[in-house]
Amino acid sequence: MDDQRETEDQQPRPQSPSPAENPNAHEQRTDRDNQQVRFEELPKLGDNSVVINVENGNIPVSRGPPAPQRELPFKGFMYLCLGVGFGLFLSMLDTTIVATSLYEIGLEFDKMDAVNWVALAYTLAYVGCVILFAKVSDVVGRKTAFLAAYALFVFFSIGCAGAQTFTQLVVCRAFQGVGASGLYGLAIIILTEVTPRRWKHSIGPLIGVILAAAGVLGPILGGALTEKLGWRWIFWINIFGLAAGIIFWFAWPQPEYLPAYQRRSLWECDLVGTLFLTAGSVLITYAFQSVRETSGWNNRLFIAPLTAGFGCLIILLFWPLIVDKTTLRDKTTTVIPVVLLKNHVYVLVAVSTGLLGFGYIMTLYVFPLQFRIVNGYSALEASLLLLPMLVCAALGSMLAPMLSIKRNVLSWTIAAGGLFTTLGTALSAANAASSHRFGTTLYAAYVGLVGLGFGLSAAAATALAVAETPIYVSATAQGLVALLRVWGGSIGIAVSGAVLGTTQGPSSTPLSADHYTKALKTSMIIASSMAALGTICAFCAVRGKRPTLAEMMRKREFEEARRQAELARKREAERREQQEPSSTLPV
Repeated sequence: MDDQRETEDQQPRPQSPSPAENPNAHEQRTDRDNQQVRFEELPKLGDNSVVINVENGNIPVSRGPPAPQRELPFKGFMYLCLGVGFGLFLSMLDTTIVATSLYEIGLEFDKMDAVNWVALAYTLAYVGCVILFAKVSDVVGRKTAFLAAYALFVFFSIGCAGAQTFTQLVVCRAFQGVGASGLYGLAIIILTEVTPRRWKHSIGPLIGVILAAAGVLGPILGGALTEKLGWRWIFWINIFGLAAGIIFWFAWPQPEYLPAYQRRSLWECDLVGTLFLTAGSVLITYAFQSVRETSGWNNRLFIAPLTAGFGCLIILLFWPLIVDKTTLRDKTTTVIPVVLLKNHVYVLVAVSTGLLGFGYIMTLYVFPLQFRIVNGYSALEASLLLLPMLVCAALGSMLAPMLSIKRNVLSWTIAAGGLFTTLGTALSAANAASSHRFGTTLYAAYVGLVGLGFGLSAAAATALAVAETPIYVSATAQGLVALLRVWGGSIGIAVSGAVLGTTQGPSSTPLSADHYTKALKTSMIIASSMAALGTICAFCAVRGKRPTLAEMMRKREFEEARRQAELARKREAERREQQEPSSTLPV
């Protein structure tokens, strides 16, 4: 057998086809021990071998352990989708479910001036940890990280339901947001990694449907539970996450159904970048929220955290460039990869997403209070009045991928969504007449435009984040887009509170219906301005004719094959180094 193997090794290998003859041909040279290595042919997905040539001797290299990824059977994939998808649904649901319950929460704890922190604690924790959770999963594994996220989310949901003070509620909401960040970020990664090849084209729309359903049901379910059972039940229902977590536990695939990915140490998770990201987002949001409590823009509680927050974000943007130029490059995976910062299309779309999220989430939180206080509606009635916006958002999120089936018009779709959002918020501001009840008929049309614009832009931005970025940073690119969308909305909530505080004047002055109506008009003017800036960014991201999404999917499959081959080569090289005896003999 050994003689036969040596004979096979000595036989000349056929010349590899040129790139023009074979689009899967790829050449990569590395200097290692003064030898030049060339990949002759990248394997297709599912291949079990990688053939390389070494100029100073032919060495056949097999892929080696672990075995190549097999496709999940349909039944196992459905159970896994149920466990993962329900976690994704809950994480998005709790972003908006409190929108129609803030009024009752503020009354019970006598904290109407600070009640926005119930929403902000959740969203800011989400922003600070969504990327970190994804990186920690590279250390402890996807399954362990996702189960930890489930445990955090459910446990602190119970804490929110049983909170006896406002401080307890805010703290529990913050830790609930940490768990939600893992449920959201890891759900997208897991579904992308384990989905069988024949269903990969369906996973994006599936995620969009889950997020759209959560967005629609959140405020309506919150209003119904608050009116019929009390606001604490909006947190008690998250106990169903225990059942979903158990399903996920048992549905987790065996190793042969999982892709190979590089395990990392905890020190490679870029704790420095995470610290600056969290500090910057929290400080800037806190600065605007403090204006409502101090009723002044010149107060040091506004200027100091705002300045410090922007300083943290500037450092965050330069930190990846610093790491890339130092020896830390091979030891740290930064929160924002350098390759994303150098992609101007992605950067423009990400900024546009944050600016458009500002107006959408602000609208989602401002109008329920307007309907409760000015119009005198119940929690359920106020939530139902959000239905036009939520339904249009769901329709937009489903329509956006369909527009780019034959031709890639993702950037144009984002720009169109920005125009709808700008128009809807501007008309809402114009319709907010002082001392009169906000016209519900016109409102339905105006906020419907806001919802449609948000749905189009959000779905198209997520698809573009996948299509325009390398596969090894695809999950991070999607996470950053979602992060900016939620953070933009967090600032929108804080700004609306600041506007209400400055409209009120001294804190001793009681708030009236006129105060809320005037603040609503100002908030919508600001939202329309932010949406207009987001639309401009989207138009700047428009380029010439782009490959279709199907072509980009094939490109991603090729990149995945190349990545798998590279990981296999590294594992084989490490195995050979460990097995080779030392060349020096003891004296």
